[in-house]
Amino acid sequence: MERYCFESDKFRIVDGEDDNTNPEIYGLEFSKWLEQELINLGYSIQEILAEDWGWCVICQDKPFLLWVGCQGEFYNKKLVWSCFAEAEKLLFRNPFKTINMKQPLDNLNKDLLKLLKNNFSLINCP
Repeated sequence: MERYCFESDKFRIVDGEDDNTNPEIYGLEFSKWLEQELINLGYSIQEILAEDWGWCVICQDKPFLLWVGCQGEFYNKKLVWSCFAEAEKLLFRNPFKTINMKQPLDNLNKDLLKLLKNNFSLINCP
């Protein structure tokens, strides 16, 4: 799994957003920005979900889940934004059918990396 990290003042922390995640885990505005950017690239975003680790932007849900995880977290008093792409087969949907998830995941990673590099300076993830 590739994880991309950057620092930016572009996104603010929404009051109470970490009520939906673990304490001091942010990323709601980042995930909404990413949703719009991915829509502009042709992705059909299904929804944004809060998870304990951050925010999940669902890019597709059939025939498998393709999503981007987003979060903002403080490291040494600096807010670092990060994201990663993931594909996962849902076991209750055609459990014996072989699905090639590699190419769509590779494409999402390429699009994500290009999008981030065009807007931010990537850093090494803490």
